[in-house]
Amino acid sequence: MVNGVGGYGGIRMGGLATGLDTDDIIKKMLAGQQAKIDKTKQERQQIQWKQEMYRDIIKDVKDLQNTYFDIMSKDNLSTGKAFYDYEVKSSNESIITASAGQGAIEGNYTVKVEELAMGARATATLENDTTKSTKLSTGTIAEQLKTIGVEDYKAGFEIKVGDKTFKVNGLSDDSTVGDLVNAIKNSEVDIVTAGKSKKVKLSNYLNVSFSEITKDFVIETKETGEAQKMTIGTGSEIKGQDAKITVTTPQGGTGTVENAKNNFTLDGITFNLRSSNTGETVNLNVTKDVDKTFDRFKGFIDKYNSLVENIKGKLTEKKAYNYKPLTEEQKKEMKENDIKNWEEKAKQGILRNDPNLEKMLRELRGTFFASVDGAGESFGRHIGLDTTNDYKTAGQIKFTEGGEEKFKKALLERPDDIMNLFTKKPDKVILDELEAAKSSGNKEEIAKAEKKIYDNSGIFTRMDSILRKYVGAPGTTLNSSILTKYANKQNDYSLTGTSGSNNLPDQIYRKDSLIKKLDQKLREKEEKLYRQFAALEKAMTKYNAQAGWLSQQFGGGM
Repeated sequence: MVNGVGGYGGIRMGGLATGLDTDDIIKKMLAGQQAKIDKTKQERQQIQWKQEMYRDIIKDVKDLQNTYFDIMSKDNLSTGKAFYDYEVKSSNESIITASAGQGAIEGNYTVKVEELAMGARATATLENDTTKSTKLSTGTIAEQLKTIGVEDYKAGFEIKVGDKTFKVNGLSDDSTVGDLVNAIKNSEVDIVTAGKSKKVKLSNYLNVSFSEITKDFVIETKETGEAQKMTIGTGSEIKGQDAKITVTTPQGGTGTVENAKNNFTLDGITFNLRSSNTGETVNLNVTKDVDKTFDRFKGFIDKYNSLVENIKGKLTEKKAYNYKPLTEEQKKEMKENDIKNWEEKAKQGILRNDPNLEKMLRELRGTFFASVDGAGESFGRHIGLDTTNDYKTAGQIKFTEGGEEKFKKALLERPDDIMNLFTKKPDKVILDELEAAKSSGNKEEIAKAEKKIYDNSGIFTRMDSILRKYVGAPGTTLNSSILTKYANKQNDYSLTGTSGSNNLPDQIYRKDSLIKKLDQKLREKEEKLYRQFAALEKAMTKYNAQAGWLSQQFGGGM
């Protein structure tokens, strides 16, 4: 292929014979084709900016969701316990601490911790100079091990935990205390589950240790409680122990409670037992912490309003039609700060009236207005809450004048009603109606069942469902939700760029395909023009040579 005028390979030296600025002429002749490429690149840039804006909004929505609608979050508002904050003070935290939630009664509880829950435990105290590297044949170690059922460590022994029996292989006189610990931990038994056999180590069920400080060799079940049973070698069966406490409630009722664990919940109070002291009564003072509940709720309102304001701003932002994305040639002639300011203008209005975002905001706003069947409470000014109607802030939640105190009072006096208003879940019967409707394929019945679920769902339950629909489940990033799929899911990988969907990655892919085609077409036209000008140069060179010869002839004849 001829790449240059006159056939100079990759070096184009146009105009030597004609005196024409070949490069400039060809550039002007191709200006229309280059304009098509620039226009397509500008369109691609606008789509890419839209994608970036979508991703930023998704990130903000996920931040709200992960903070207030993830059950693992400390500020989760989607369950009832979010509306039951209590403060519990213990008179002796070395014996017992506690926390309180839904169902707890305010007032003073008196507690006596009579026994802690323990696992089945066997202890052999070895000689004072024993370490983990001391041989089992040393001194009285073998005799001490017999006290817990290890009759002959060289012959091996069995340990039975519940209904499982483990065989501990024999050790030698050269084996150490540490070797015995490891031998017990690593002994295995075959367990059949769902028709498949697998080996399970004894360390899954027992804690085995030797302390070089106390010299205690201890074997103990990991689980606590009276139901735990263990037999070592020839020893007797050892049982665990339940925790035992005596509690007097704020109303004056007294009861004795036994539990297999040292941490358990009764009547909304979670007791955390740390030590037993039958001679001491510990006071647990329980008070409602309405401020904590309110602060969590207000934190949600602030974050939610900020999100709505940001999205609403994008939806109503006017487009600056005189500011298009800059071409590479335009950028070369501008300063970096000027480019930045220009692009800020060019990005305005890209999300104006975006249907996906408008629909999401409309659905979120609607969660507050529809009544919640069976909640016993409704959203409104009587509990200090309202939504804004201003064009720029529409959809935001606000406290009315004096509303903060009204809401706190409602939390204090009617916590169950407020909880239901925001977190009520539809009954299983109602959910089953939807499944039945889906099975029948009857669209009218499906719509009817979905409305019934919506009507029986609290405000935050509705909101949780809507957020999942638009950005996926809490904690997830790659999903098939509406916004995430539109911003990130590419379906078109065709050579022609004509398949797939209208998702943003597909739109970008199609623009890239078109740019590639237009660029190829430009290169072909450019090569054709250079070949034509090369032919012209060649003809002019030949003409000039002939003219020179004729001039010489006529000049010579005179």
